[in-house]
Amino acid sequence: MTPERGTGGGGAERPAVAEGDLLYTPSPERVRRARITGYREWLAARRGLAFGDYDELWSWSVADLEGFWSSIWDWASIRASREPATVCERGMGAEGARFFVGAELNYVDQVLGAPEGAPAVVTVDDEGNRGEVSYGELRSLAGAAAQGLRRLGVSEGDRVAAVLPNGLHAIVAFLATASLGAIWSSCAPEFGAASMLDRFGQIAPKVLIAADGYRYGGQVFELGEKTGALVGALGADLDRDRAGARDGAPQGGRLAAV
Repeated sequence: MTPERGTGGGGAERPAVAEGDLLYTPSPERVRRARITGYREWLAARRGLAFGDYDELWSWSVADLEGFWSSIWDWASIRASREPATVCERGMGAEGARFFVGAELNYVDQVLGAPEGAPAVVTVDDEGNRGEVSYGELRSLAGAAAQGLRRLGVSEGDRVAAVLPNGLHAIVAFLATASLGAIWSSCAPEFGAASMLDRFGQIAPKVLIAADGYRYGGQVFELGEKTGALVGALGADLDRDRAGARDGAPQGGRLAAV
């Protein structure tokens, strides 16, 4: 059957696409700058492994799992407080396989390793105002926020909940939480209080971080009443936890709202 020809916007005819058609080929310059090209060059220089094309690289990656994954660890310069004892423990196919067994690392160490002055976050608010934060500034902000969470008693395994719009404050709070080994959960501020409670009530957060409002479509929406109801409900949940009313649920202490 011959594929039909369609039309694009404005009635312009577009060629039909058949299965197997090549849709895109990157330019030689884009190929040269690609991360996978850098990885292949690294393999040749550091491991003495040369591959003529992508298919050869892929074939090696699935045949030599230990060699491939150990090279990824080294090439990506993973920062770990404890190196893996074993790169790969095989299971039944994908089932039961374990990678980098025994390794200990923190996500924040991996994402904040760029040069001090490099741009880390670019923000544009609802009114079109643009902001930029460097990696050095982001590290300082996340570190200060982590100190604040420590003063509130947050440590590894604790839960931190947040009601924040997408933006720099949410990124900083997440990085601060993750740097302590705590667990992060968040809701968009337009959620209803009941929906927020459904999410946060399951994890018994030690700290709730909430914006006092947000702007959307040129309007300002206050969050005080909604977050007040949420804090009250979460506090009641924590009281029930302490009384042992919900066996198996994360046990909370006091809830600090900031």
